[in-house]
Amino acid sequence: MKTGPFYNFAYTTLSIVKKKYTANFAAGKPFEGPAVYVVHHNNLKGPVNTILWHPAQFHLWSLGSFYTQKSCFELYYKFTFTERYGMNKVKAAVLAYPSSIAIPQIYKQGNHIPVYRGEKRIIETFKITVDYLKKGEKVLLCPDVDYSSEDEAVGELYEGLAYIEKYYYRDTKKHIPFIPLKLDHENRVIYENLPIYFDDGDFKAQKDDVLKKIKEKL
Repeated sequence: MKTGPFYNFAYTTLSIVKKKYTANFAAGKPFEGPAVYVVHHNNLKGPVNTILWHPAQFHLWSLGSFYTQKSCFELYYKFTFTERYGMNKVKAAVLAYPSSIAIPQIYKQGNHIPVYRGEKRIIETFKITVDYLKKGEKVLLCPDVDYSSEDEAVGELYEGLAYIEKYYYRDTKKHIPFIPLKLDHENRVIYENLPIYFDDGDFKAQKDDVLKKIKEKL
């Protein structure tokens, strides 16, 4: 997967400053082929360490606000640095402006997938996702409702991830594997669980059960 210079710089920098994780595979080896990987966000610990240390390359689901300078600045200035971290407006603006220039470039050059939760544009998210999967590539997502939580326990999950199956099956008549990743931050291990599948039965009837199985393995 080709990535750009902003992304490569960020990836290299993080791989130098962060402690390395090892990967452990329930199947004895990494899963081959297209798949949807699911990890607990845990205030960025999940996606960052997975992207750095898991041997696969992923297209990460990430908030659509990170993809333009304007929307990224508004998010950082009005929420992240002020509401979440309690900074005054001057300090928040000083940090938000350069961040809002760099972050959209990093996300775009890393081939991440913008997620438009609660908007009609969410259909774009699923279309991009399914297109990547149909090419045999892998998608990583963090379905936590409270993504800023530092709690190791997984809380409520967004149910939208299950609809990847619906759209993928519509186009391919195949079931996409969902692979839960469990991160042990104390021992710095990424555990890749066995894939979880829908079957040929009714999608809606299975959805809650599949989501429960995924959550139990995170």
